[in-house]
Amino acid sequence: MTDLQRNQGWLVSALKHLYELLLHDLTNTFKISEPDLISLLVNKHDIISALIQSLSTCQLDVWNKTHGHVTIDTLVDGRFTHEESIKTHLDLLSFLLKKGNLYLILKRSEELWDTLITNENASSFGRELGLNWFITCVEDLSRDSKLALFEKRISKLDLSNLSPKGFECYKLYFARYNLERFRRAKRSSNDSNKSTLSNTSSSNINSSCVNEHSEPIAPIEGASPRINYACMTLNDISTLESIDDLTAQQLQQILVHNYGSIAGCVEKSELISKVKLLYHDEKQKKESNAKISKEDPNENLCKVCLDANIDCVVLNCGHLCTCIRC
Repeated sequence: MTDLQRNQGWLVSALKHLYELLLHDLTNTFKISEPDLISLLVNKHDIISALIQSLSTCQLDVWNKTHGHVTIDTLVDGRFTHEESIKTHLDLLSFLLKKGNLYLILKRSEELWDTLITNENASSFGRELGLNWFITCVEDLSRDSKLALFEKRISKLDLSNLSPKGFECYKLYFARYNLERFRRAKRSSNDSNKSTLSNTSSSNINSSCVNEHSEPIAPIEGASPRINYACMTLNDISTLESIDDLTAQQLQQILVHNYGSIAGCVEKSELISKVKLLYHDEKQKKESNAKISKEDPNENLCKVCLDANIDCVVLNCGHLCTCIRC
């Protein structure tokens, strides 16, 4: 750990040895009363921070040595490839989080993202390895960390220049972001309804005390619900005309969220046309669902979550029974 924290040279061998020690540490499994090796490394030596810093140092070192011409087979100290170095760092980090039942906090998540994805010294295959780590280890980030990471980092990606792996990462965190936003809005609505019900009786009493000459309170004209423009969905669009005012990135987000293709769209007008078509289809679907719900309110609900409406078909059987997320 002392060598690792010094950030001097390549330390792949040391990391591999640490990994072996952790794999054979019996206190992680059997001797619960004794302090285990993971707790020692995380709490006393701050190994997670040291790993990310070591990764950053390694990338800068190999970039300088090759003058920016880094390849997947670039050797480290004549022994390990650059790819193996990145994998060793990420594998150890993943093992620590999973075996230690830990979450990667937002600060460390941002540091890792900046080191692997947005770092100008990062190689293309290094970025792919980083994106793959954020996909496979999505559950190793706390819920708040995932939401904040999407808002601060992932939502800033240029969707038109993403690789398939980058697009997959964007969709994954975008879906988690919108699902959590929906849950919070629903909880807020429920809390508001409870508050309204509890205050009904007192409101009726107070209303009798209002002067008969008092002017009625009128709704504010032009008021509209607040929209989070950092992450747009179809539900944020109030009218067909308002689509024309969205930015290209917001249009792309809406298409990604609805699993629409943005390939081949080089003009903003093309994105607008696709989103308007989506909006029109969604409006028709809501009107159709409204008719069905009058007959049987639960008929069109997803049979898995019992919350969202059914909006996809299962292949090859053709059953209509779930929402697209489930």
